[in-house]
Amino acid sequence: MNDSQKSFAELGAEAFQEGRYSEAENFMHAALREVEDTGDELEIANVLDNLAEIYFEQGKYDKAEPLYDRSLTIRERLLPSLHEDIVASLNNLSALYFFQERYAEAEPLCKRLHNVYMYALGAEHPEVAASLANLGLVYAGQKQYEEAEKAYKRSLIILEKAVGFKHSEVGIGLSNLAKLYQDQGKYQQSRFLWEQALAILEGSLGKNSAELSEVIRNLMQVCTELNDKKAVANLELRLLELEEKSIEPSDAEVLQRMSSLAKFNAAREKYSEAKNLYKRILSIKTRILGERHPVVAVTMVELADVHEADGEPDKAEELYKDALAIYEKRLPPSHPDNAVTLQKLAHHYSHASQYAQASVLWERLLSIRQSESPQNNQELLICLKNLAQSRYLENNYSAAELLLKRLIGLLEPSHAVVDTDIATCFFYLAEILRRKQKYDESEIYYLRAIDGQTKALGAEATVVGQMLECYAKLLEETHRQESANHIRQCADAILSKNAAAITK
Repeated sequence: MNDSQKSFAELGAEAFQEGRYSEAENFMHAALREVEDTGDELEIANVLDNLAEIYFEQGKYDKAEPLYDRSLTIRERLLPSLHEDIVASLNNLSALYFFQERYAEAEPLCKRLHNVYMYALGAEHPEVAASLANLGLVYAGQKQYEEAEKAYKRSLIILEKAVGFKHSEVGIGLSNLAKLYQDQGKYQQSRFLWEQALAILEGSLGKNSAELSEVIRNLMQVCTELNDKKAVANLELRLLELEEKSIEPSDAEVLQRMSSLAKFNAAREKYSEAKNLYKRILSIKTRILGERHPVVAVTMVELADVHEADGEPDKAEELYKDALAIYEKRLPPSHPDNAVTLQKLAHHYSHASQYAQASVLWERLLSIRQSESPQNNQELLICLKNLAQSRYLENNYSAAELLLKRLIGLLEPSHAVVDTDIATCFFYLAEILRRKQKYDESEIYYLRAIDGQTKALGAEATVVGQMLECYAKLLEETHRQESANHIRQCADAILSKNAAAITK
């Protein structure tokens, strides 16, 4: 090849490596024209292969195929049958057929390659194992499962002898066999092999290798078919950890700085700046991890918090709901991110006086908290309190009464002094009982609520005045007008004083 021809070929190869495919095509066509003028057929075959590879990489199989065919024809005419260039042409053409799912056409080429490796390298060479694995893939593509299984098993026997059981090639071979069983619905056999493959590949490639993702996804599908929900949840978390490792250190550092600045702006009520930063973070994470990843959902919630604080509840609600949908699909129900987002959305609905929607979410969160231990943990108590309040405000008094009595039963033994939480429970329960005309029981809870808030917040606290007003209603309904008037005067005095203090 003269200097001009070499230059075109080298420039084409360089452009191809850099992903400049259009330039690579032009250079290789120029190289092909010049080498054809020389009449050097083997050199023509080499350039044809290079040009075909450029087309193949772009998925332009219709343009690659005639080039590979022509190259193979030249080499078969001029070279010995076992020559490495003929082997390369057979590999190229069989791969092209395989990627187009033209398995019947790929099969004779794969068989021929297997025979070449057997003759040239011996029956126990790793290349023979690889050719058997490729033949197995072609059989599997045609649903010739028995033939595929035989090929995979023969390949594994050779590999285990040649490279050892813990080698990554053995892990890949086990994956092929596991997928074959999976496609046939043989889930127990498939699971065993996927688990073996995962253990081998973790040991040989490292636990953070991106190549583990496909194995984990397939194992999750098999465990789903076997209804092993615990295993699926654990594998999902493992997959998430692996995906998060795919964030480059430089990206992670940028994201961390942007997140810190966004939080700083939000804390200073510079909401516009905070929102812009969170949107940029969201865009970067989505590009790296995809739009349905829990790490992306974390930023959605942070952005929703800023919208909520900035008086944009509709935008906040949409983001909370999107994040929750991601968490529910990718994380176990008890995961902290899932629980926190449920709580935020429930509070959002409560603030919007959409109590029925809030109650549904509090119920879901309660089922999560009840699965935790101990049963009187603080998160459970908070959830019970909010659910009871929500049920009360949506006028579902029977449900609210049961929840409040349960909550009081949990709170009182652990509190030597009645605090504002217990006092609030007493008050709501008193209100419910008054509406049911259970006046004696209601009065007890009113007095306990007022006493608790007075001791906790002082006799002139606004909430004490509000409770006194409601207690006065009970006194009126039980025909104790003089006492009702006195209590109402006390309530008015407290509320008027506090209102005047606010307006000053």
